[in-house]
Amino acid sequence: MERRIDERTLILPALYLIGEKPGIRTSELIEELTEYFQPEGEDAKILAGRTDTKFSQKVRNLKSHRDSNGMAEWTVYKDGAYTLTEAGRSYLECRGLSEALKNLGHNGFSYDTMQEIVDRVGKSGARKKWIIYDETERITEGALGVKEQKVKSRSRKLREAAFAHYREADGHVRCAVCGFDFQEAYGELGTDYIELHHERPICQYSDEGVEQILERAVENIRPLCANCHRMIHRDRKRHITVEELRRNYRGR
Repeated sequence: MERRIDERTLILPALYLIGEKPGIRTSELIEELTEYFQPEGEDAKILAGRTDTKFSQKVRNLKSHRDSNGMAEWTVYKDGAYTLTEAGRSYLECRGLSEALKNLGHNGFSYDTMQEIVDRVGKSGARKKWIIYDETERITEGALGVKEQKVKSRSRKLREAAFAHYREADGHVRCAVCGFDFQEAYGELGTDYIELHHERPICQYSDEGVEQILERAVENIRPLCANCHRMIHRDRKRHITVEELRRNYRGR
């Protein structure tokens, strides 16, 4: 059954974008949210006699329903432009939502996945603070040299768990698409080196220990060589799956 987005699911990413671009107009918000979610199916269809899609009409409804959907509390809408209120800024900051939504939005996940995760974040309790791991921050060893220590520690533990999960009988970790083995190709220099691709977002509540998420997180990670990883993300808006890339791979 096709998943359709609802107006409520648009509120959190709309607040994030308004915070990033104070004074953003509805037309720009439609453009940004369309880029963020990449709507498909029924939501991407043009309404009869209109230039709006069903998705963009729901974005417009954020303004027309603002007295009942919370936008009146969290935003000011004046002269056709949105800015956050103090309550809106506090709402995003206290739950760590700005960073979480930023990380979720640029990794090319499917429309269904984006809806599911944003909806789950929105339904979580007000005291829940979300961490959504950014794939681009941990694709290679040492990529977090300038990041805060907590982020480095989370990423290191996730990487270690992924290597333990995918290490083969000979101790090597190979690309899940082409089978490339850095250790075989480069000797000691290539030991325990490979990029990690997130097939689904890796999400964590801030009060949840990293060990609690590792077992389920590694199931959504695949080891990839740099070439295969870039092919999966070649379309910046939506990455293809590991299985799709395997079907296209002609190296063997």
